[in-house]
Amino acid sequence: MAKLTKWDGAEYLEDEEAIAELLRLAMKRGDKGHLLNCLDCAIRARNINRLAEETGISREKIFEMFSEAKAPKATVVKVAKAFIGDPATQSVH
Repeated sequence: MAKLTKWDGAEYLEDEEAIAELLRLAMKRGDKGHLLNCLDCAIRARNINRLAEETGISREKIFEMFSEAKAPKATVVKVAKAFIGDPATQSVH
């Protein structure tokens, strides 16, 4: 019997364009939970120190909020903005 391994989407996000496209599609879907899952992959794929610098949120706080899915909508939008630009016109519930 074949052994199953855990799949990690972060391993397939090889550049900024791939990350931005993933998040654009997640924001278009409009589901906060789905966007949080995609942001988690993007955060693990990207340089967390640079993201912390761009958002003004400590790297520890970013990991804490997204690993426990406690991020408020404003923080989700702020982190998404650091990846893809101003998502103010996008719907996120």
